[in-house]
Amino acid sequence: MKYKGARYVSNIPSMLQAQGIDHITITVTNLQVSEPFYDKLMRCLGMRKVFSEYNYVGWRNSHFQFYISEAGAVYKTEKFVRNRVGLNHFSFQASSCQDVDTLFHHLKKEKIKIIISPMILRQYGNVLYYMAFEDPDGMKLEFGFPVRNESKKNNSKKEKQSQKKRLIVKK
Repeated sequence: MKYKGARYVSNIPSMLQAQGIDHITITVTNLQVSEPFYDKLMRCLGMRKVFSEYNYVGWRNSHFQFYISEAGAVYKTEKFVRNRVGLNHFSFQASSCQDVDTLFHHLKKEKIKIIISPMILRQYGNVLYYMAFEDPDGMKLEFGFPVRNESKKNNSKKEKQSQKKRLIVKK
């Protein structure tokens, strides 16, 4: 594989296509603290708990599975650092802007640390309405709705007016 500009070039033909993410496992320092936090969050996001055993807890919906596991004893005192090698943050995709607002108000009521209140983010060729918060270990979690992909701009006046109406932030 060779690096050319902003992409890798490979001589290997693309034969497979990943269909999405099957599951992700987050390691937490204290399962007794993190399980109730994630259980409330996952239920809010339409996921159901499918197991809790062997220091693992898992939830699923029709799209993917989310697990947490307790850190080994030698790592229990370590803190999550976003810019360390490994996971930086995790983002859940919302079904609508209203869902982002609903989760925001729910997390505020539960006194969960909000890092970013619902807002519009233009990044990586997309426009996203999103918010961010922290889990008990300080891991950044996001919840966002892709308002549009800017690489497929529609220049019609009606479409632009429609987009503006959807981007109004209700707090």
